[in-house]
Amino acid sequence: MDINRDYPCDSRNYRKGRRDSIKYIVIHYVGASGGARDNAKYYGSSSVGTSAHFFVGHASENGAVYQSVDPADCAWHCGHDPGGKYYHPECRNDNAIGIEMCTHQNASGTWYFDDITVEKAVELTKELMAQYGIDADHVIRHYDVTHKTCPAPFVLDAQAWESFKNALRSAGVEEYTAANDIVWELAHRGIVLDSDGMVGEMEAEPDGRLYWLGRKLVQYIRTHEGAAKQEVEEYTDVHDIVWDLNFRGIVLDMDGMEAEMKAEPDGRLYWLGRKGLQYLRVRD
Repeated sequence: MDINRDYPCDSRNYRKGRRDSIKYIVIHYVGASGGARDNAKYYGSSSVGTSAHFFVGHASENGAVYQSVDPADCAWHCGHDPGGKYYHPECRNDNAIGIEMCTHQNASGTWYFDDITVEKAVELTKELMAQYGIDADHVIRHYDVTHKTCPAPFVLDAQAWESFKNALRSAGVEEYTAANDIVWELAHRGIVLDSDGMVGEMEAEPDGRLYWLGRKLVQYIRTHEGAAKQEVEEYTDVHDIVWDLNFRGIVLDMDGMEAEMKAEPDGRLYWLGRKGLQYLRVRD
């Protein structure tokens, strides 16, 4: 999607770099009547001590998206509550991307989003999910971190929030429950996932994106045509594997993997799991 980067955030409102990898996307509402362009300009020219990575505009802006802070940097958008408390066990500024959705307020004081603002926020969020290997369960509200009523239209209307989350899960989602089907699908898309040598037990961070058991992980991703040994990339970090698949246009999401799944022990894939279903999602 088109993203405007004309108004980078003032350096006093965020911190360069991150102290943790990106695991969450946090949805906010502006809570004022300004559009995406006005907000990006404001945060780009004022020292306010807060920030967000993206602003999604009103219908009058055709839902334009403005990037204020580069996702590689830490925006200050979901800090603790006034008492210093967090209500989420893990999500923090350093591991989250913040998206601000522009709003209107009606005569009774209720905040609401234009339809196109929601549509563009969904589109942006799905692109970021694909880019960073984030599943829908790791897209949360500011409220879920601090109990602030933000984004108000999605806090006061639980059904609206559920519809937003469902939109992130819909369209272009292929579901697989047989490991060999996953291997075939990856190969069909030009990727061979070869787990020769993976034995025993190694568990990835329990962040819901990937649960992988194996003591010695020798993980290869290579082209279907068959790369020479020296051309094969080796990964020992699960998140690197997820990132590489995302780079190739595939999201590998292991949320909800139920029961045990084990491919034929033919060297192509040896996969053990304790929770959930297996999804292979293709970026739109």
